[in-house]
Amino acid sequence: MHESEVTKGEYVKSLLCIPNVRNLKVLDVGCGPLSLLLRTPAAAGSVALDPLDFGHLEARYKAAGIQRVIGKGEDYDGEGFDEAWIYNCLQHTEDPALVVANAARAAKLVRVFEWINIPPYQGHLHMITPELIRKPLLDAGMKPLIEFTGTMNMGTAQAHLVGEFCTMIYEH
Repeated sequence: MHESEVTKGEYVKSLLCIPNVRNLKVLDVGCGPLSLLLRTPAAAGSVALDPLDFGHLEARYKAAGIQRVIGKGEDYDGEGFDEAWIYNCLQHTEDPALVVANAARAAKLVRVFEWINIPPYQGHLHMITPELIRKPLLDAGMKPLIEFTGTMNMGTAQAHLVGEFCTMIYEH
């Protein structure tokens, strides 16, 4: 595991590790109203999964040719994806380990970015740890390609700690 300190300006390129996915079928778990798929065009058959309906924003998915599925990561049984993305959603789920396990079953490669070691509070049901993420990936027979943790700092001289994060990329 490698530790890294990341500043706000380096956020996207350093943490998300998103490649050109134009020809890849991607599952974005916990996509939210503005999935990364909307910013990084993926192949036909890509799916944006979230249990919430985002009203008028749903039209963006249709216009981009992305299938929008309203459902939970714990219940998702799709498969045949090149990649599954889990970005900053596990703390909102009922069973984070099951969400990760379902993503590992559904895709050849899983990319995870999560804030870690934050105690539960309103709307955040679980303290996410690297171990909680890693175990279902390993149990699915996946192997790590990248795994690192670090801190995000902002403000003058990067003096304000925003939080700790974990990025993991595992493949079958």
